[in-house]
This record gives sequence, structure tokens and C-alpha cells, in this order.
Amino acid sequence: MKALALAGSLLILAAGCARDDGEAELPFACQNVSARGLALALSAAPAAVGFEDVRLSDCFPAGASVGDVQLMGALAVDAAQMLRRDGDAAALGYLVGVVRSASVSGQGTYGELLRRLEQEASPLTDLPAFARGARAGRTSG
Repeated sequence: MKALALAGSLLILAAGCARDDGEAELPFACQNVSARGLALALSAAPAAVGFEDVRLSDCFPAGASVGDVQLMGALAVDAAQMLRRDGDAAALGYLVGVVRSASVSGQGTYGELLRRLEQEASPLTDLPAFARGARAGRTSG
């Protein structure tokens, strides 16, 4: 009987912690990646990029909370800086393509992040590899 009461209490607590604010849930895999991990995953571009069967675009959902946007934005900018230093135009293009798509579908939520990433990418944007990466990021991100 005590086990049943404890299980019921835990269920009520779990329900109280569930997100019902209308904001999109950020996948666990996205919450636990580092900027270095993101940059390494992006090195596969223009092939599809993701973590644990989660597409990179799923890390930038429309309707994300402010905290999730800030988390992914900081990771993306740090990864973009690494990719720019490494001269990985395809990977940086892919990231920009994913965030560009998220910015359109997210009603501008990622507009400032997109501006910042495009600023980081500016030395590489004229390269064909950047264009290939950006196309792939928009379509398969």
C-alpha cells in the first residue's frame, strides 16, 4: 500500500514538472552537446548532421523557450567560431542553413542568432563549399 501511495505521489510530482507552457521541448541530445561536440558533428557536412538520432534542426524548434534559444545560440556561436578558425566552410554553411530555416519557421525567434552566425561566417561565404553546406542545412538539417 505504501509503495502504491509513493508511486502515486511521484506521478503527481512528475506531472507537475511537465512542460505545459506551449513552448517546444528541446531534445535531450541537444541539451547535452558541447560547442566542440557540435563543431565535430558539423564536420560531416554537407551530409546530414545530428546527435543520437536527433536532427540538428530539432535543436532549434519553433516556439522554443528563451532559455533554450540562449543555450543553443551560445553553443552555435562558439561552434561557428571554431569552424571559421578551422576554415570549414561546408560545416559553417550547414549551421547557417539550419538556423536560417529555423528563423523562418520560428517567426524570427532565431533572427539575432542568424545575424551573429552570418557575421562569423562572413570570411567564408563566397566559397562554393559554404553554399553547398548552407543548401544541405536548409534541406536536410
